[in-house]
Amino acid sequence: MTEPTNFLDLDAVLDAAPRIVVKLKGVEHVLEQLTVEGWIKSTKAAQALEAAGALTMEEEINSVIDMIIRAFPTMTKDGLFGLPLTALNRIVDFARQHNGQKVADAEAEDEAANPPVPAQPVTSDQSTSDSSSAA
Repeated sequence: MTEPTNFLDLDAVLDAAPRIVVKLKGVEHVLEQLTVEGWIKSTKAAQALEAAGALTMEEEINSVIDMIIRAFPTMTKDGLFGLPLTALNRIVDFARQHNGQKVADAEAEDEAANPPVPAQPVTSDQSTSDSSSAA
């Protein structure tokens, strides 16, 4: 008797990924799916900015715009600088939602808010006192 084979066809999954588009000033900009390498680069860039201390407003906006351009490579800095901040925020949220980032962010926030509690070893004194107090 042979065991069943479990099979995951990533080629089919990746080929079937939906086309995610932001239309801006009549031009369609396609979301480039975040790779592991891209996620690492983005995370390192964010950590470097955080380690540098307080950012100026210009540095913060440039960081957001750079992130948007990594997600939508056909967008330009000049085009994004002309948008209202609310539009930039919507593009960022849209990119995160469709690139799996919101799920990863939510899991990281949940883990940070609820860290696992390490198990406490039971000593012989505790086990004796626990059993005597239960009686």
